[in-house]
Amino acid sequence: MKVDVRSNIKSVVRNLNNTQRKKVPAAIRFALNDTAFQTMMHSRKAIKREFSKPSRRSTNSARFHKATKTNLTAHVYIDGTPGLPDYGSGTPPVVWMEPNIEGGMRGHKPHEKHLIAHRRMNSNQYGVWNNAFRNRTASWKGGRTTQILSQLKSAETYAGYNMNQTAGSKKRAGKSRNQHFVIKRGGQPLGIFVREGKKIKNVIGFTNRPPAYSRIYPFYADNHRHATKIFPALFVKRINQFVARG
Repeated sequence: MKVDVRSNIKSVVRNLNNTQRKKVPAAIRFALNDTAFQTMMHSRKAIKREFSKPSRRSTNSARFHKATKTNLTAHVYIDGTPGLPDYGSGTPPVVWMEPNIEGGMRGHKPHEKHLIAHRRMNSNQYGVWNNAFRNRTASWKGGRTTQILSQLKSAETYAGYNMNQTAGSKKRAGKSRNQHFVIKRGGQPLGIFVREGKKIKNVIGFTNRPPAYSRIYPFYADNHRHATKIFPALFVKRINQFVARG
């Protein structure tokens, strides 16, 4: 998100003397950071309001990056946006937040790419989780995804550690560990199922049509309006503080 504040600055600076104008860059920097922080908090409230039961990570996915002395640019963005600081590990929030901001068809998620690479699902297929395996925020825990990939021998090797389930591990776990597997019909993968005791349940169904997202919250447009609205007053406040210090 980028906000042009030049017109707001000119109207204030024209009333300052040469000594006072030397304080302007510092006042701009502090005002930009004030604006970015307040806009971030504004967007977090909006995400909590507009999304249906968002997880804490989704709500806190709105972040801000400060302007510096050498770069008078502050950013408000979704965590995981390329070129800006990341927070946390695992799948970055921008992966699932961006489709709900922009709308349209989603791409393959990381776990789907692993399944495709190991031929557990076709390259034109997408996974749709059974609601019975979603939590209260309508999402699923990463631990379950890792377990599925491990049992299907589709997990990656990371830092020299192979995450795939071994035959020995499966034997030691016995019936205490529910096993996931792929069911095919006519050579085509239908989905991922789990055996729980004597029952077999569908966890993820495969579809050839990419899931579509509706545009829930116009993150960038809303934040642009908010930042443009609050910056002038914050800049005046900061320039008055610097001028008063002499």
